[in-house]
Amino acid sequence: MLVVAIFTSCDTTEVEICKDELHPHLALVDLQYSWDDNFVQKSDIPDSMLVIGHRIVNTWFCGYHSSTQQANNGGEYIFNKPYDGDFNTGEETDNDNATDGNVDGTQGSNGTTTEKETGDKFYVKNGDYHFISYNYFHEDDCYEYLGLTSEEIAERVLNDRLVIKYKSYPLSDDKVDKHGMNWKDYNPYSTYITGSTPIYYFSSGVKTIDDKNENIIKITPHRLTQDIEIHFSIERDSVMIEKMMAEVSGIPESMNLITGVVDPSHTLKVLFMPKEESDIQNDTQGNTAQGQSSWYGLTNYVGHISVMGLLRSDDPTFTTGAGIMQLAIFSYTIDKLGRKVSKLFNVGINLYNTIGEYGKIIYQNKETVILNIDNILKIDKDQVLETVDGDRNLDNWIIYKNIDLDV
Repeated sequence: MLVVAIFTSCDTTEVEICKDELHPHLALVDLQYSWDDNFVQKSDIPDSMLVIGHRIVNTWFCGYHSSTQQANNGGEYIFNKPYDGDFNTGEETDNDNATDGNVDGTQGSNGTTTEKETGDKFYVKNGDYHFISYNYFHEDDCYEYLGLTSEEIAERVLNDRLVIKYKSYPLSDDKVDKHGMNWKDYNPYSTYITGSTPIYYFSSGVKTIDDKNENIIKITPHRLTQDIEIHFSIERDSVMIEKMMAEVSGIPESMNLITGVVDPSHTLKVLFMPKEESDIQNDTQGNTAQGQSSWYGLTNYVGHISVMGLLRSDDPTFTTGAGIMQLAIFSYTIDKLGRKVSKLFNVGINLYNTIGEYGKIIYQNKETVILNIDNILKIDKDQVLETVDGDRNLDNWIIYKNIDLDV
C-alpha cells in the first residue's frame, strides 16, 4: 500500500504540519494616526483610542486599546487577545473567542492611560480586515458602551449597532462639574452629563493583513460629536459682571458609533462657562487684558460645548425641556454709600428659532455650528429689563429670579 504524506511549510527553515484554522499566523499591524485635517490644536488629540479588528472571512474580532502618539507604541487588548506570552512566539490561546480582558491601568476623562504607558504590540491573525477606531473611556464617568464584549461585538458590528451612551447624574452628584458655583436649576426635567468631551471615529476599507508583509493602517479620525458655539450679548447699565455660568438642555443620550446617528428620545443637560468674546481673542493672541472696563455698554459672550447633538424644543413658548439655555449672571453694583452690592440674575431662553436654523436637531455637521442669539439681554443694577421682542423669529429671554446676594 502506497502512503502519500503531504507537508506544507510554515517557515522556510523548518517543515511542519500547518493548519491555519488550528495555528493561524499572526501579523504585526502598524497603526499610524493622522490628525492634521481634523484638529486645530494638538491639545485636542486624545492620547488613546480603541481599535476593533474585524476579520471578514472566517469571522473573528479583537479589541485593542492603542496609543495615538506614535506608531507601534504599544497598547493593550480589551478582548480576544490572539495569543499569550512572549510577542515573538505566536502562541495561541485555547479559545478563538477568549474571554474579555480589561485594560491594565486607568483612564482619565480624555481616555489617557495614567498607570501603564506601554504594553502589547498589535498582532492579528492573517486575513482580510475591516478596522474601526474611536475614543475609548475605560471606567470613565462620562461614557459607557453597549456591545463592547467578545460575546456581543460580532452581532453589534455586523448589524451597525455599536452604541456609545452618556452616563448622567443628578445635580447633587460631585461628578457634575458645577465650576465651584451653587447652581440653581430652573429646568429640572433631566439629569446632567459630566462634561463635553469630543468623540472621534475612523472606519477603514477592507485591508489584507499578512504576516509576510508590512501592514500599515493609516487612521484618520473624524469628529462624531458636534462642536457648538453659542453667541449672545448683554447690554449693561450701571452694573459689572464678574462671572457667568450656563446650562443647555436637549443633548441626545446615545449615538450609534458606526452610523453617527443620535437617539433623540431621551435628552440630557450640560453645564459650561461662557466667556467674553474679547477675553477669548486675548487668549488666542497671548494678551492679558480683560474686558468690561466700563459700567455701561454691550458685551458679547461665547459658550462652547462638544456634544452628541442638540435637540430644539417642541414649542417656542416652553420654559422647560429640551432646547433651553439658562444663565446665572454674577454681578455687582455700588450703592449710594459706596458699598459693593453683589447681585445674581437667573435667566433663560428657549432656543427654538436659534436652533431651528439647522432643523429640529443639530448633529454631524461638518463644521462648528454657530448659534447666534439675536435678542440682546438687557440688565441694570436692579433687574433684567424688558426681554420680550415682537419679532416671531426672535427667541425671548425668560426671567427666573433676581437675587441680592449681599443683605
